Amino acid sequence: MKKNFINYTLYQLITFALPIILNAYVSRTLGVENIGMYNLSLSVITYFSILLKLGIDLYGSREVAYARNNKNTSVNKVFSGVFQIQLTMGIIVLLIFLLISHTLSDAMQIPYNLLIIQGIGIFAALLDISWLVIGLEKFNVIIVRNTLVKLISIVLVMTVIKSDSQINLYATIVVLTNVFAAVSIWIMMKKYIKIKFNILNYKYTKPIFILFLPIIATSLFTQLDTILVAHYSNFREVGLYASALSIIAIPKIVVSSFGSVVMPHMSKQAGSITKEKETNIVVESITYWFIFGAFIVTFTLFNATYIVNFMYGKEFGKTTNLLMILVLMIPFYILGNILRTQVLIPKKNDKPYVVSILIAAIVNISGNVMLVPWLGATGGIIAVFLTETVICVVECIYTRKMTFWFELKKFFIKWLAVVLITILVLFLINIIEQKINVSFYIRFVLNNVAIIAILFVSFKKQINDFFDKVLKVNHRKVRNID
Repeated sequence: MKKNFINYTLYQLITFALPIILNAYVSRTLGVENIGMYNLSLSVITYFSILLKLGIDLYGSREVAYARNNKNTSVNKVFSGVFQIQLTMGIIVLLIFLLISHTLSDAMQIPYNLLIIQGIGIFAALLDISWLVIGLEKFNVIIVRNTLVKLISIVLVMTVIKSDSQINLYATIVVLTNVFAAVSIWIMMKKYIKIKFNILNYKYTKPIFILFLPIIATSLFTQLDTILVAHYSNFREVGLYASALSIIAIPKIVVSSFGSVVMPHMSKQAGSITKEKETNIVVESITYWFIFGAFIVTFTLFNATYIVNFMYGKEFGKTTNLLMILVLMIPFYILGNILRTQVLIPKKNDKPYVVSILIAAIVNISGNVMLVPWLGATGGIIAVFLTETVICVVECIYTRKMTFWFELKKFFIKWLAVVLITILVLFLINIIEQKINVSFYIRFVLNNVAIIAILFVSFKKQINDFFDKVLKVNHRKVRNID
């Protein structure tokens, strides 16, 4: 599982981080308004892809994982049933998109050609069977595919895109590489794919639809935000808003990668794993990832300006404040993700997950409607923060009687104290640096050395235990640092 986590994290970072790095080029070439227009059109198309997929990604990977240990259900049978529903929905959604594309273009003030190009992404979603790979825990397949595809995409964009008038060409390159990526996985996984359509396969529709409810609700605060910001303000605010979300998505990807790997692993062991072992896994996960979260929060708060300038340029300066607000949600996102992927979903306890997302969707829409007209992109970011907090709180309430909480009380108190002390120390260091006029590079190094030193001294045992488990060579533990 550890190997799969490392591999899948690499895949997710390749999938997202390389395009983010590419944005350092694209944002300067296309400009903030075109970036906003691009992200708005992408958000609209994402809704069609979500409708197409229903809850298939989550349900499919879980059921494939179960099928591996179930003699009465083969992986091929599960794949045929789930993909039949995916194909059916794909045809329906593509027809709907083509029928209303002109109306959407006029209503959203998105150029029709750009919307049609982005619409090819719906076809890519129809072909996407990454859920099969995740359920089989064969993450190397995705890594190889995405590394090649993303590198090709980057080379094409940096070679061809030279002016702000080429937004359609940029969208074409991105969407066609996504189609190629989806097709390639069929070739790489062909020995697991035997399609046999049957009317009885639609029995999967109900459980898939149950998991669709939280997914469509989640989309309200991952895609509708962008649309509302565009509606109440302009493309420039959308560009700033989307840029902040893109940066914070990098640490979120690392966390969600862990969840994607652990979920099928825990599902496969459901019913056979002891409560003590399950508790230990959850406690270790929360401990390690909260230490990671402490680094991300403090690093981002004191380096936000440099991060934004490097990624997007000075034209996106307002994104700095948005990022500093957004990073505060990381601890809530970490805790919520672990509770979902390690406790609730593997046990098919979907109700708390569904309820938390539905409540969060209501909070998000209300927050956007009230705050975006007043604060623009900042209002959207605040709504995102409130949303992740609500999801986490609801899932904590549903799991509050589980034993792992009792083992984590002292850790949470210590963690909060360490984060606050780190922020105070960095604040004092920055005051001194400004008075003696220290250069940017020295300030950057000093700030981050201080963060790492404080975290290591405070959580020395947990950090050493983590590296002992991850960096084993020939089954021998790495020697603890004195």
